Amino acid sequence: MSSGEPRAGAARGVQVFAIPTGLCRRCVRSLSRRLWDVPGVVAFEVDVVGGRVRVSGDARADDVRSVIARSGCP
Repeated sequence: MSSGEPRAGAARGVQVFAIPTGLCRRCVRSLSRRLWDVPGVVAFEVDVVGGRVRVSGDARADDVRSVIARSGCP
């Protein structure tokens, strides 16, 4: 698992999104960098084995899905 350190401020909610299982470290790093660029993301946790990412904050779901789709990994 990989997680982003929480940003200042309280998380307003948690959303869970599907990602491909078994991502390599390069893909997880790429996804993590892009998630920090999404407005409203306060923290996140990437579960490679479970194939999901939990995002805390008030980010728009469509923005997060777009980042996942553009992460460049299978």
